[in-house]
Formats: sequence, C-alpha cells, structure tokens
Amino acid sequence: MGIINQRKNPDRELKSSVIQREGNSGINTLPDYRIPTGVPPVPRNTQGESDLYLKPVNAVDHYSSKEESSRPVVPFTGGWMEKKLSADHMKFLWDMIGNKGETCGEMLAGHVMDSYYLEDKEDYFYVNVLDPLMQEYMHNFGNPGDKIAVNNLHPFCLHKWWVNYQRQGEYNPTHDHTGCFSFVIWMKIPYTNEEQNETGTNPEVEIAKRAGQMSGHASNGSFEFHYTDIFGASHSFWYDMGTPLEGTMLLFPSNLKHQVYPFFNNDEYRISISGNIVLNTNTKIPVEMNTDLPDFVEPGKLERNHHSTGTSIVSLPEHTGKKIGEYHYPPYNDINEKLFHIIQDLGSGKTGVNPEEAHCTMTDWDLYSSQEHVKTMVDWVQRIIDDQFDPPEHDFKTVETWAVTYKEGEDIEWHNHGISCYSFVYYVNVPEGSSPLLFQNPEGIIDPKPGKVVIFESRMKHKVPPNKCNGRCAVSGNIFLKKHREL
Repeated sequence: MGIINQRKNPDRELKSSVIQREGNSGINTLPDYRIPTGVPPVPRNTQGESDLYLKPVNAVDHYSSKEESSRPVVPFTGGWMEKKLSADHMKFLWDMIGNKGETCGEMLAGHVMDSYYLEDKEDYFYVNVLDPLMQEYMHNFGNPGDKIAVNNLHPFCLHKWWVNYQRQGEYNPTHDHTGCFSFVIWMKIPYTNEEQNETGTNPEVEIAKRAGQMSGHASNGSFEFHYTDIFGASHSFWYDMGTPLEGTMLLFPSNLKHQVYPFFNNDEYRISISGNIVLNTNTKIPVEMNTDLPDFVEPGKLERNHHSTGTSIVSLPEHTGKKIGEYHYPPYNDINEKLFHIIQDLGSGKTGVNPEEAHCTMTDWDLYSSQEHVKTMVDWVQRIIDDQFDPPEHDFKTVETWAVTYKEGEDIEWHNHGISCYSFVYYVNVPEGSSPLLFQNPEGIIDPKPGKVVIFESRMKHKVPPNKCNGRCAVSGNIFLKKHREL
C-alpha cells in the first residue's frame, strides 16, 4: 500500500515523508474555460470501498418505512482529479521544459516524434502540486496503492515525467501507464475546438463534422478517457481541447486507458507534460505505533493505512509557549546498560529509512513496540508533553522510535523531523568526548548526560557535530498528534 512521500527518485534514499496533508485543488471559474459536458459529476465517496446511496429529496426511508418505497443506488466507480494550475506552477514547468533532458520518444506509446525527460528540481512540483492532489484523490476515491501486493508500507515517488511536442497529424493511440498514478498537463494548445471540428473548411473538419453527426462527438485534437460501467459497457469522457484548457492538469489511476487525437491545419506545437507516480519499493516507511487508540478503532489499523481510518495529523500553531525542555528520566540507572547492549545487538535497521543527513548507525523505527523499556520511557515523555507543552487539541497520538549509535567522527547534519509535532532524544550511553546537541532558531547547545531527555518541537532544526569517541548512544522519536477527519 502507498502513502505520500516527497522524494521523486526511487534510487535515492528517503529523506522525509509528507503524510496526511490536505491540498486545495480545483478549477477556477474563468469565462473562457470549457468544461466538458454530457457526463454528471462523480459522486463524493471518502473511502472508495462502499457504495454511495443517493437519497432523493423528501424520499421515504427505504428500510424503516412500512409503506412501499424506492430509491436510486449509484455504485462507486472511481474517477480522476482535475486542477487548474497557478501562474507560479506554470512558470516552474516552463523553466523545467527550458532545461529538458534527453529524448525519450522511443520509450513511449505515442506516435509523437519529440518527447524529452524532465527534472523536478528540488522536488518542487511533487511537494507543491502532486502530493496535495494525490491526497485529494485518496480523500474522494481511495488509495490505489492499497491494491498493490506488497508486504510493507512504501512511499509514493515521481518516477519519470516528460514533455511532448506534438505536431499536426501526430497522436497517442489508446494506452495506459505503469505505476499507481499518472498525470497530464496541457501547457500549450495552439488551436480551439471550434477551429478543429466546426468552423474550418479543410477536409479534416468536414470529416469531423460527419463523424460527430454519426457518433455524437467530433474528435479532432481531443483527449479521451475510456472506461466501463458496472454492466461492462464501454464509455468515453471527452476533453474538447483548445487554448482555454492551457494550464489544466488531470491526475488519474495509471491503468485508466486514454488517447490523444491528432489536430490539423496548424503548424505550431501542441505542448503537454505527462508523468507516472509509483511505489518506491526500495524504501520502507517506518510504522507509526499507536499509543492511545480509542477502543472503537481496530488495533493496528492506522499502521496499515493512514487514510483508511479518516485521520489527519495536527499541526502546531505558529507561536507556542514552550518549544524545548530538558528532563531527567528517573529509572535510567536501572535500564541504560541493558538497553545499550540491546541497541548494539540490533545494529543497523533493515528498512532503509536512514535519512541522508545521518552518518551513524540507526536501528529500525519500531522500538516502541519491540522494546518494553523504550515503551515505558516514551509514555513518560508523552505525559510531560501533555502537562507542560500545551499541545493542540487532538484525539490520539502515534509515535515512531529508533536508536542511534555514533563512532568517532560520525555525525548528523542540520535537519528537522518533518510533519510530526514533537520529537525527543533520550541518552543511553555518553562516553567522554560525546558531541553535544545543537539547535537553530533559537540557538542552543545541550550537553548529553546519561538519563537526560530533551523534548522539542519537531520543526526545530538541530544537528550532532562530529563525535570524538566511540559508543555515543541515544533513543530518538517523533510524536504525532492525530484527529479523526470530519467528512
């Protein structure tokens, strides 16, 4: 199953994850924007699993009524997301097109001569457009990554994307894509639908008029989705292409078949961008362990899929009263030596989630569930957060916890802990020469001591400079505040 991640290349290690962020998508109402007609809007369905029953106004309840009654039943069939991109997003895309890479037309299904790979510089487009739009898709239709037969949680990533320069007469036959999600962005359309199918006097327009009369739709220059209904009958959804659709993006399941029709009597390029989003199975996502789930939530369900339970991560307000605190864990003398040996026996984790900034030995991120001493300490940390940090309102918490061991010369570069709310470090072994913990904004230097616990807001940047001994060891973790979504 898939959850959202901001890395774009499966061959690069996962740096941080972007999970449970609601986007703000949708088409702006513009006078010249032509929305295809003839197909009713897709009904809202938050899980993508159960049927949606549409109840007519003033209808009698079908089950409780003792009288004869009826109702329409509309099964869930799926759909896609449509978005109008902002001027900033379009500028970024044109800049990437200006720096396009090597040709890739031979790798594509289209009868298009000129196609080139693109680079998502600093993951800008994934983080700011694709990630929020995928969140909206899953909010409405469910997570297509759930249906992929893998044994662990893996992040989504932008695998490849490319720009197409389509000449008149060129086309893409009916095809689908690899991956979970695919997308198309119409950058430049040098014609209108009317010119291609209605007002022109060239033979292609005359043929389109005749075809439109026979089939109900003239197709020159158009984009078409193919799908079947619950009876197996084939249907089409048309986008009548033209200049007003420039800057429009569609995000759809990769196995949704579609095609692009040729345009005629125009010597300019039709420019579009396409791409695929896949599961990065080279990287596993660390499981957030549920620490105080209410009884009515199935145990472990959040660990399998963040979205299936309708939850969201709570963000800290911009201004907070307490950002960092130092504490002393009372039973450290009784557990540290044993815990240190356990951590050394665990060694380096097998899930491949070490961030790029970490140059040290890091265990798997599951110590809360696998080590009782760690669980007891983390529960103690959570009580301090509730008592002293005035956390935002939330329904429950989840955590992820790991251990790090430093040899001489090893370090962790400047970083923060992404979208979690609070983070902590608990010092297990502190030989002479152990490096301090440094913070930015506000600046701070914290010397490590056995049994010391540092709790801080996850958004605070921090680092551990090169260590001057062997065996510096600590347990670290993130605490997420969660709320149930109101859908």
